[in-house]
Amino acid sequence: MTECFNSEFKEQLPELAAGTVEYPIPVEHHVASCSHCTAELEILRVVRQAAIPVPSIHVSKIVRALPPAPIPVREEKPWYRRASLQMAAAFLLVAGGLYSVRQAGDRMVASSSDVSVAAAPAAQVAQVQSSPDQAPPPAGSTAADSRAVVAQGAPRSDIALVTGLDEFTTQELSILLQDVDALAAVPVSEPDEFSPVNSNDVQGEG
Repeated sequence: MTECFNSEFKEQLPELAAGTVEYPIPVEHHVASCSHCTAELEILRVVRQAAIPVPSIHVSKIVRALPPAPIPVREEKPWYRRASLQMAAAFLLVAGGLYSVRQAGDRMVASSSDVSVAAAPAAQVAQVQSSPDQAPPPAGSTAADSRAVVAQGAPRSDIALVTGLDEFTTQELSILLQDVDALAAVPVSEPDEFSPVNSNDVQGEG
């Protein structure tokens, strides 16, 4: 048995065995004259008969047998849950507003306190300068003695100076003391004291 090299007919042998070849007559004539193709066709027919047929699949029947897809239903939330969410949102809104107002008030109080602290040393120095009872310190007196004289001569100013000193910083107190020392060194502009002269004494001496 010689091998067949006619590939056109050899490729159609499975279709001829299955009976699905489009033009079977030319293929059958070739098989009748070729012993190699005849033997191969017999093998294909035997294998086909031994094979278990696969059941056909009906896609439409399978689709109809499937259960219908569930329709999504929007779940309604109970009224009390909606009300609680609204109350929580309102509470957060009110709390945020109160916090903002409180922060603004704290900033205003802090700024007014800074202005009062800055203005207090100047006002107290002006009080000391305007005191009419202040006398110049004696020669050789120190700054501490000058401050003592100022405190004795002007009790009202002393009250003004002592009140609230714990609120001043060290730098502010130092500036205040320097101003007081400078004020104590200013000469007195009052005229010198004089004794009245008796006219009788003058005549007696004459």
